[in-house]
Amino acid sequence: MTALPNPRVTARSYFRRSLALPLAAPAVLLIVGWVFQLTPLWLLSFGFLAYGGVPYLLFALAVFVWSRDRTERELRTAALVAPLVFAPWPGLLYLAIGRNNLSTHWAFESWLELAAITCVVGYLYVLAALFGLHVVKDTHAVSTSAEGGAIDAYTRPTP
Repeated sequence: MTALPNPRVTARSYFRRSLALPLAAPAVLLIVGWVFQLTPLWLLSFGFLAYGGVPYLLFALAVFVWSRDRTERELRTAALVAPLVFAPWPGLLYLAIGRNNLSTHWAFESWLELAAITCVVGYLYVLAALFGLHVVKDTHAVSTSAEGGAIDAYTRPTP
């Protein structure tokens, strides 16, 4: 029997680490797009980071602090509502800037469209995080206890 390298992973720590995904994925795509001169890829990645990077960083920090003593069920529920809670925030600065330069009606419509896109992209990240949790639970690398407690030891049979 061989022990996994990090047997003390909890569902809580998995969820907390997955908060970095919406910043890490566009950053990696930005670098890949820049290195391989894939202009649409790095422009899109830069747009994601520029539009939502700072608001998401603040949101992720708040969720990270909030998640400290939460159960897996609470964290899963929070993950499912997080895109709806976060979606309006990145566009508020855009709405404020657009309101000064453009008609209020056009700025509001643009903000609403960007909030909808943010919500869709957010649910794609949530789907990826929940799928990842499912995969690591199937490998028994994450605790399945309701409290999100750590696995003290996990061993798997060697072939």
